[in-house]
Amino acid sequence: MNTATSSVIRVDHRAVAPARKILRWSTLDSFLARRRSRSKPKLPSILVVTVPKSGTRFTNLTLSGGLGLEPTSVSFGYFPHYLVDIPKLPSFVEGGSVASAHFDPSPVNLQSLTHFVKKWVVHIRDPRSVALSWVHHTNRIYSERSDGRYHHLFVYPTPPEAYYDWPFGRQVDWNIEHFLPRVVAWTRSWLAIYDSRRYDILLTSFSELARDELGYIHKILDFYAIPPDLFRPPHVERTLLHSHFRAGLEDEWLTAFSPDQVAKATSIIGHDLIERFGWPAGSPKQA
Repeated sequence: MNTATSSVIRVDHRAVAPARKILRWSTLDSFLARRRSRSKPKLPSILVVTVPKSGTRFTNLTLSGGLGLEPTSVSFGYFPHYLVDIPKLPSFVEGGSVASAHFDPSPVNLQSLTHFVKKWVVHIRDPRSVALSWVHHTNRIYSERSDGRYHHLFVYPTPPEAYYDWPFGRQVDWNIEHFLPRVVAWTRSWLAIYDSRRYDILLTSFSELARDELGYIHKILDFYAIPPDLFRPPHVERTLLHSHFRAGLEDEWLTAFSPDQVAKATSIIGHDLIERFGWPAGSPKQA
């Protein structure tokens, strides 16, 4: 071997040493990360299927912030016809996530969901309160956000173009006629699934959340066998922008609706649901 060739293949070990040191530290860091991961297993992922305007975002922020869970999405579409997003489910069931969704229990959704998810929460609210909150919500979105002009398309049927120029009472009339029946159908279909006892479902309500927030969260933790001492109540800003928190009364519709609107909305819901959940029978309060 000549000198020229030798100079090409000669290795300066002093130059390689720092690289070896970096490699050793990189390997050690990787090892420690794996060991920490094994010593602290992921919490189970939490899925809450909710009717719109029932504390959905507040629940999501509280669970994610209090448990260190990653907020994620497992559905797409528009109410009441959201679909389970199948490609999202494999990573979701690995744990460490929380998702809120508005999908209905259609056969295709149940087929997709139950292939991966073994248990979930179904969260409901008095449909009259849902309808009133929806009117306030869509009006705010329309006035404050650039996408407000098409945000109403995320519900079927969508209001006419002149809707946002109508007085509040007429907007309520439209939603009682068109939106409220979809909310009732969504609620009844999920209750039928829950009552069938074919699936492992925890049923919760907005009334529980309004009455005792911590008790409501602990009920979900118990359902998922998550020790309550792992939950650290986070500070969730009670604002429209951050948590969609409007600070309306639980039964605000009693005074916000006209007597005729109260009567019509109550008849659409049906007294069986009202009696089951102890919702007001429908007599408007006098000012």
